Amino acid sequence: MNNHLDTITQDALSLSLQEQGILATRLLDSMDLVATNEIQASWLDVAEERLREIDEGRVQPIGEDEVARRIRARLP
Repeated sequence: MNNHLDTITQDALSLSLQEQGILATRLLDSMDLVATNEIQASWLDVAEERLREIDEGRVQPIGEDEVARRIRARLP
């Protein structure tokens, strides 16, 4: 680890268990936010590609009734 991270780690370990829990929660929440933003960006990329495919006529969209019918047809 680098010196800065070592210092932060030592400071964090000197906190009470309750404070460590709060810190851990905050750190995990911040990581979840980054992951959520990355997932949203990925879905946006997929949606934009699907729109391009429709606009270019490469795929034909179907309605929700047809989607439901196809799903029911695949169920045992």
